[in-house]
Amino acid sequence: MTWLSMALPFPVTYKSPQMGMRYPLLGAVLHTTNHTAGKGSLGRFQVDWQTAQAQSAHFMVDRSGAIGQFRNLTDVAWHVNKWSVSYLEPV
Repeated sequence: MTWLSMALPFPVTYKSPQMGMRYPLLGAVLHTTNHTAGKGSLGRFQVDWQTAQAQSAHFMVDRSGAIGQFRNLTDVAWHVNKWSVSYLEPV
């Protein structure tokens, strides 16, 4: 597993097997959020994504500057459909 020591672990797992990342990576997709919950937003996104089983991200930086990691860097994070397997997905 590839988890960064500088990021807080908030693992999102899928009930069904998922494909791995496709290398070489083509880049990173950066989404933004203006959620006012600060550090609470990392846990909220983890719960939402874990429950939905439909999307996730590799990383998220909240308003306080805390970095959360949701998916192993070798595992796909579903956020941009078929392109997800070739892009890291920080939110």
